[in-house]
Amino acid sequence: MKDEPCGWTKKGEVLKALQSVLHDAKRPKIVHDPKLFQLLAGKSESIEHATQIYSYLLRPTTAKHDFAEVVFRQFNVPLGGGVGERADYLQRIAPILREQIAAQQLTDVYEKIDLPLAPVLAEMERAGVRVDPQSAGNDVEGDGKKKFGGWRRRSGNWRD
Repeated sequence: MKDEPCGWTKKGEVLKALQSVLHDAKRPKIVHDPKLFQLLAGKSESIEHATQIYSYLLRPTTAKHDFAEVVFRQFNVPLGGGVGERADYLQRIAPILREQIAAQQLTDVYEKIDLPLAPVLAEMERAGVRVDPQSAGNDVEGDGKKKFGGWRRRSGNWRD
């Protein structure tokens, strides 16, 4: 079919084919955004390198942590957009950033806080968070109601 890459015919076939790899704890994985990865692929075992988290830790005041920006900062080359090119740079950049994390003594922060937090945040995003106006206090009825109400109207997710 014309619009389907690599001959895959049904939505989700690629993920289904990769499930054994994604859940294999013996296969370390390199990803850019571990939260997004787990939102799309489900909980995955053995994410070893998460280049977006490395970038956040190494440059906490920088707003741009998308993969193309991280690669550009490290190698001074723009990404062309090909999947193979992205995979190649992911393999190349991960150990370099990991060395920088170690040099700045951020390994414990990465391994004990940030990386384990990614699946928790993914699950929170998947499940959603409900705010109970009763237990939120008077602020929801006063100024908070204006703030929440504006968000409700813009998002279309909540009803007044």
